[in-house]
Amino acid sequence: MSPIDKARHTLYRLPETIGFAAVIAWAASRMEELREEKERGDVSITTVIIWVAAIALAVAIAAVIATLATKYKGKLSTQ
Repeated sequence: MSPIDKARHTLYRLPETIGFAAVIAWAASRMEELREEKERGDVSITTVIIWVAAIALAVAIAAVIATLATKYKGKLSTQ
């Protein structure tokens, strides 16, 4: 690869590299802010259980709908 091609390749990758560096810098500064912050709040076990149950219920309902749609697909398409 010629020096011009190497320079061109580096120049084309520059926005990608700058964007990646900006994300890393933002994440590092945010982590530092979180370390300095003493009061983070409290996630209750009850809240976690409720969210897990709600997600499981939504997945179960979607599975039932998909199963019924597959089962009655023939009947629905003929009418």
